[in-house]
Amino acid sequence: MSIVTFSKKSHLPFSAERVYDWHMREDVFRRLIPPWEHVAVLQRDRPIQNGAVAELLIGRWSLSFRWKLIHDEVIPERQFVDYQVKGPFKSWRHTHRFIPDGDTGSYLEDVIQYEVPFGDLGRRLTHWLIERKLVRLFDYRHSVTLHTMLAEATRAGTTPATLTE
Repeated sequence: MSIVTFSKKSHLPFSAERVYDWHMREDVFRRLIPPWEHVAVLQRDRPIQNGAVAELLIGRWSLSFRWKLIHDEVIPERQFVDYQVKGPFKSWRHTHRFIPDGDTGSYLEDVIQYEVPFGDLGRRLTHWLIERKLVRLFDYRHSVTLHTMLAEATRAGTTPATLTE
């Protein structure tokens, strides 16, 4: 078994509860899709809860594939996990964590554990490409999360650290 782990962790000046709630909003998933990625949402059960399904069409034309994920291990205001049911990976587990950091904010952490088909050979052939895509994707997502939440706080006339509701 050749499971690879990727992680991205960022400090945000908002409570873990506030960042989790922001991620639960209907419009957020589409905001977190980078403009260079071709992703169509085929199904997205709301709210995110254990057993909820997300099905995506990734790519374009003959190079596209369906990716079906199940949400599980939901701990309100702390985490949720996406598991691949059908898709390009032999296995895929994406843990979204919202970790309190005292009065100063929280950490947003994404941990991906994946396995590609064809064992070590598949991993050696695809690791650099997958890693590059994940770095770019999660740099984008964490940046969008921070800047959108800061803009919303500014419009609301509040300081980030007070957004705990």
